[in-house]
Amino acid sequence: MTLFALPASFMYPLTISLVPSISAATAAGRGEAAAQNAASALKLAMVVALPVGVGMSVLAGPILHLLYPAVPQTAEAASYHLRILGIASVFVCLMIATAGILQAYGKERIPVITLLAGGGVKIAANYLLVTNPAISIHGAPIGTLLCYAVIAGLNLLAIVRVVPHRLSLGGAAGKLLLSTAAMAAAARGGYGLLSRHMGSGGATLLSILAAGSVYVLLVLCLEVLRREEILQLPKGEKLVKFLFKS
Repeated sequence: MTLFALPASFMYPLTISLVPSISAATAAGRGEAAAQNAASALKLAMVVALPVGVGMSVLAGPILHLLYPAVPQTAEAASYHLRILGIASVFVCLMIATAGILQAYGKERIPVITLLAGGGVKIAANYLLVTNPAISIHGAPIGTLLCYAVIAGLNLLAIVRVVPHRLSLGGAAGKLLLSTAAMAAAARGGYGLLSRHMGSGGATLLSILAAGSVYVLLVLCLEVLRREEILQLPKGEKLVKFLFKS
């Protein structure tokens, strides 16, 4: 499995656990409950996808050097691609979550159509960028980013149009972006500081740990996730007991 596919691997358990609740609420005629579950699915997807994808992007070089120390030149050359693919992986996760929501509402054909549209964008971008000698292979990750951004965007637009009730994230989008920006700054700044005093591998691991701690702390302090949303996660009861001891 490539690093690019790592964030998406977390999405499938979330989709499997949340989509049935949306379908059940829709079948029972509880439209508002279904919309609330769909909003929770989107929020949870972004809570997981943003730190992993953005983290891979800002620490692309150090992560690749940590994983492939025997081929430093290859790792350095690949870091450009991972910086772009890290952001693309966020859109992949959003694509998976939105496709699951559309399927739960009985609109299973829409994700197929948007997937074909994204594939068309990918082919066009590769043709225009990769065949350009000045860009060459560096155009491939850009095409991938555009592909999944288009698919996720079209899926979100479809949700707005087909879901009877408006999906409200309760201001979570802004809080998530703030938490992710702080995490990215902690990751990059932490690595820059630590790498002056220790090896690159140790600095990478410690900066990831520090950035992850900053992100989790902000998500909890800003109350991005509600107790009932955490309960919908696999092992949600244990997480609630750990996070809300009071």
